[in-house]
Amino acid sequence: MRNGRDWTYNKISNATTATISLYRAVQTQAIRVGTTPGDVLLSIIRNSSLRLSELLDNMKDRGSELLTSGLQDRVKKMIEYCQSLCNEFATAQSIEEVKKDVIDEVKVKVSEMLNYVMRASIGGGSSGRHGNSVADKMDGSR
Repeated sequence: MRNGRDWTYNKISNATTATISLYRAVQTQAIRVGTTPGDVLLSIIRNSSLRLSELLDNMKDRGSELLTSGLQDRVKKMIEYCQSLCNEFATAQSIEEVKKDVIDEVKVKVSEMLNYVMRASIGGGSSGRHGNSVADKMDGSR
């Protein structure tokens, strides 16, 4: 069994590597086509938002079949949030239009998710027993 801290470190390390890779690819594409990195990123998000929205709808349907009610609610809220981000970016005329509100909100959400993942992996809360899971403790329901 893997140590929770090692697992968390690996996930954060992989996410950091992927973010740096995306940043470099966006910069390279912006230079290649003579536009701003924000326009390149907006184009990528705009092109992907419809497919992502479809996948999130499928995930929402499957989530109701597979998850306990507490976790199901948490997953549905996250899916709805991701869909709202897709809509914001899909309808934006420029990256500046959504940058302030959406990007700042994403930073908060990602921070909350990382805290949740770290607490879950280090604390080892059991999601199978109502009231004793990390999710239940974070919701303040106990």
